Formats: sequence, structure tokens, C-alpha cells
Amino acid sequence: MEWLHILWIVLGIGLMLVLNIKYKLNAMLALLLAALLIGGAEMVSVLAGWIPGDELTLSSLLDTMMTGFGSTLGSLAIIVVFGAVIGKLMVDSGAATQIAQTLIDRLGLRWVKVSLVVCGTVFGLAMFYEVAFIVLAPLIIAVAHEAKMPFMKLAIPAVAATTTAHSTPCSSRSPARWPWWTPTTPTQA
Repeated sequence: MEWLHILWIVLGIGLMLVLNIKYKLNAMLALLLAALLIGGAEMVSVLAGWIPGDELTLSSLLDTMMTGFGSTLGSLAIIVVFGAVIGKLMVDSGAATQIAQTLIDRLGLRWVKVSLVVCGTVFGLAMFYEVAFIVLAPLIIAVAHEAKMPFMKLAIPAVAATTTAHSTPCSSRSPARWPWWTPTTPTQA
């Protein structure tokens, strides 16, 4: 009956998608409801004896949810907020529009994708992954508006460049720079 864990997670993800797509419910509220469904299903499974584990209570379920959400949001919230502020300032100050006009004037419409790939690469190397997207989004929207091109035609190459650059060992936030990635003791020849 170990497959029940996977079943509950699949049902939770399905609930979250239905609530988001069909009922247009806020994503955070849908995520909370899906977590409650998964936790409740796990609680019933343990109480019924279908899966082994410690007895769960509604109180322990809510404590686990609060701890999980709190630690995740607490660590990312400040970074994402500052990225959103920078992105909003780019839009409000006209910087995004000015950058878009400069890219189009200097490089022309033919090279606008390449210029956004370069921007995405620079942002991916220099910033946290989440912040790079938040800062890059207004720029992509402004360029798409100025160039009269479909948004996704510009967003996909820029996001791919950001992802690739962020994953390289040159990036300060790259997984290749994590301590467990490199050996701690030198190899002997």
C-alpha cells in the first residue's frame, strides 16, 4: 500500500489544477487546499492501517503545513519582493521601454531575440533565478510591445538563456558551486 502516498499527491495536484484552471481560485489558496487534502488523506490512511506511520492529528497536520509554508516563503519572500520592486521601478520609470527602444533601434527587429538572450544570460549569471525572471519580465513585455511581436516568441529564448546561464558553474548561484558538488579532499595521484 506504499503507492497510496503517490496517489494522494497526484490527487492533490489534480485538485490544485482544477481549482486554478476551472474555478480561477487564487494559486496560494488552491495550494493550501491541496495540502489539506493530501495531509487529510495521509491521516486517514495511517488511522485505517493502510500505511505504516505515526498517528497524525489535525493539529499536527496544520503545524506541519505552517512550518513548511513559513520556511519556504520566509527564505524567498525578501528576495522576490526586492526583485518585484526593481521590475516595477523599471516599468514606472520608463527604463524598460527605453531599453526596448534602444535594442530595437541599434540591432533592428532581426536581432531582437538575440539581444534578449544576451540580457537573459547576464541576468541568469548575476541574480537569483526567481529575481532574474521578475526583472526580465517587464523588459520582455516592453520589447514585445515595441517590436509588435508575440510575447512568447521573445520570452522562451530569454528564459532559456536565463536558465542555462544560471545552471553553469560560472553563476554564483549555480548548483555546480554547491559544496557537495566538489570533492572536499584532494585526490592523490
